[in-house]
Amino acid sequence: MIFSTLLFAFGKSYLILFLARAVQGIGSACAATGGMGMLAQQYSDDKQRARYMGIAMGGMALGLLIGAPYGGAMYDIFHGKEICFLILAGLGVLGVGLQLLVLPPKLEFHEHTSESTSMRKLLMDPRILIAAGSIFVGNLGLGVLSPGLQLWMVDKWNSSAFELGVVFFPSSLAYLIGTTFVPSISIKLGRWRCVLFALPIIAICLSFVSFAPAIFWLFIPITVIGICISFIDSAMIPLITHMAYIKHKDETNAYAISDAGLSIAFFIAPFASGPLVQTIGFQWTTWAFAIGILCFAPLALLLRKPSKGERLQETSITSSVTKM
Repeated sequence: MIFSTLLFAFGKSYLILFLARAVQGIGSACAATGGMGMLAQQYSDDKQRARYMGIAMGGMALGLLIGAPYGGAMYDIFHGKEICFLILAGLGVLGVGLQLLVLPPKLEFHEHTSESTSMRKLLMDPRILIAAGSIFVGNLGLGVLSPGLQLWMVDKWNSSAFELGVVFFPSSLAYLIGTTFVPSISIKLGRWRCVLFALPIIAICLSFVSFAPAIFWLFIPITVIGICISFIDSAMIPLITHMAYIKHKDETNAYAISDAGLSIAFFIAPFASGPLVQTIGFQWTTWAFAIGILCFAPLALLLRKPSKGERLQETSITSSVTKM
């Protein structure tokens, strides 16, 4: 990620910036998957795992919260991107130092490593696939707005770099707040209900974005979308990990699947929305994605009850813990 940040700082051509983005994605995927997998192994209790994963997702949200307005402001102040990315590279070096200090590298050998479930086997589980699909579909709402909304703002209001950055501030703040409180709420309400209600709300907000008469009015639907995404992510990521642990004794690959759902959403949505906005317009693009999100929502009902095998294994684990 430090290397990709330096590429962003000094890259001039589109090819170099594209390469930087790809390298950044690899680094981010390794950090996110490894970090959340470590949390999943450390906390086997479902409630504890949901709580600490929520804190970790709040850390990601904090980065998004600060990053967008920071980038816009720094670009306006220094009339370029170099200083902005060099400061981030320095923070990355500091992060490496903290990592080595708090979590020094060491080799660990686990007794059941050979029984680790393959990614393919996890993806064959329909409930895990639907949960990962919920993360993917839920984040499409924000993914389609990333380039599409900014293109529309420049075309309609001739917005500045700072305005383009700060427009997603409410969404990140809402996500940060949501990931703090939602994990415990989702267990009480039922995680499937979080998805069932959040996806239609995202679709409704997405369809109303293009009617905003001014930048201020964009904050309302974008904030609601951020809250809904926090409900989906905070409910589904621990659920995927829990199902994988109960049925397949595998946590790390489970989080890799949920992270892939998030990453694919932020790959497909921006990749598709740019050409779609230029072809059919921003309004029809948001409506098309809203319809797709709405159609997926009823599948959350399939997450309502665990399968028979899941119930038996969960009961077995609970009884063994009680005896201990």
